[in-house]
Amino acid sequence: MIKDIENEIVPNLSIPKRGLLSRVPLLEIVISYFDQITQTLEKANITVEGLFVNEDAGFDSWKFIIHFENKCIMLNIVFSKSNEQIPKIIILMKFYIRKGML
Repeated sequence: MIKDIENEIVPNLSIPKRGLLSRVPLLEIVISYFDQITQTLEKANITVEGLFVNEDAGFDSWKFIIHFENKCIMLNIVFSKSNEQIPKIIILMKFYIRKGML
């Protein structure tokens, strides 16, 4: 009986296609889904300005930061120690200015 179940189920499983993520980076997928969420909120007359988003170190790229800064969404990102390109002080200053602390 178990052999029959294996023969029926296993052939129906999809086989992952190699290289899919290299063509569509995870960052692009996250930005796309988040844009859908913000569009839904805006259609419901809910402003996204001032929204606060927590992200892990994998999302500390310039593209990600600029995308959300343009929407006036505050980011709380854990910066990767290996990514020295992002001037953290500028992002922190923007955060404090928005909060009215500077």
